[in-house]
Amino acid sequence: MTAVFRLFPWDVEGDPDAAASLARRGVERVALAATYHAARVATPRHPLHRVVELRTSASYLGRLGPLPEGPWSFDPARDALQRAGIAVDAWIVLGHLDGVRPDLPRVVNAFGDELSHALCLSSPASRRFVIELAGAAFPTAAGGTAWLEALGWLALPHGSLHEKTAGADFDARQIGLLGRCMCDECLDGLMPAPDRDGFRAGVRAAVDGAMDPPGMDGLLANRERVVDTLHEEVAALAAQHDVELRIAAEDTGAGRRSQVYVGCWGDVEQGRAALARAARHDRRVAYVTILDGDPQGFAAHWAALAESGADELHVYHAGLASDRRLEAAIRAVEVFDEARRARRPSAVIEPPDTAAPHDSRPS
Repeated sequence: MTAVFRLFPWDVEGDPDAAASLARRGVERVALAATYHAARVATPRHPLHRVVELRTSASYLGRLGPLPEGPWSFDPARDALQRAGIAVDAWIVLGHLDGVRPDLPRVVNAFGDELSHALCLSSPASRRFVIELAGAAFPTAAGGTAWLEALGWLALPHGSLHEKTAGADFDARQIGLLGRCMCDECLDGLMPAPDRDGFRAGVRAAVDGAMDPPGMDGLLANRERVVDTLHEEVAALAAQHDVELRIAAEDTGAGRRSQVYVGCWGDVEQGRAALARAARHDRRVAYVTILDGDPQGFAAHWAALAESGADELHVYHAGLASDRRLEAAIRAVEVFDEARRARRPSAVIEPPDTAAPHDSRPS
């Protein structure tokens, strides 16, 4: 089975049958959360609870450097899964913070609106935090694989608090502008200080207009340089612990990573386009959700992703999904595998010339 299912420690801890149940269903590999942000999550099969509320970002590896310790533990869950014959990767959330470290700069858009969950990576302090957190978490994945999340600027649609932005009908361009950091550190080196307020005013006007203001290409190029440098530092830390990295394609700056997972939430055509944009990578992992849509449609959807170049599936989320959805996903993975094996090189879609907006999947 070429699929990895995401899982939380609390999906396993306190449920003596959880790991064996997943193994019986056919799950062979999971990415288990080692750090995570605030959330309210369902646990539809757990014998002790049905809803878990996480009030802040936390570490599930004990007290982990810059993060507080959460009430559940990665290690017992990993051990139970491994005893059931399931391989366990580490899932590490880096740049999404809820309710902790208010001293670290957050994304501030051209209106002065702060996105409290999203670190501004132009800040040396924020970059130091990310590197420190990654370095502290990597020993957990030593000799294995770590799936990194939020190693880049988070966009506006990335879920936070009790999200109430959908009804505004912002289009993709507006969403991009409203989630783009315009703090002094992000603009430093791009323009002199007296010009920054004028640039921000141009961005505010562009939100309700039709065109980006001059200078936006330079801002985006600078963001790519920052993220690429950060990735180089994190990759060096991973190598010290013999950790193989998987990084979200949307977080890779200029995209010089050979192993990426590609956000394929949404319809088939959106997934095809996302995979095409990642065609330069050696191996493409399609990141899909089983939490919405018709479960009977998973198989056809995922087969289309295989035909479009996906080499592996990353499935969100084995703990959150109902029995019906999880069982449909297991069957759909088999269909994906068949389509992948039958794929002809000519069937893989070539990358388009146009850039795409940031993927807006929640986590």
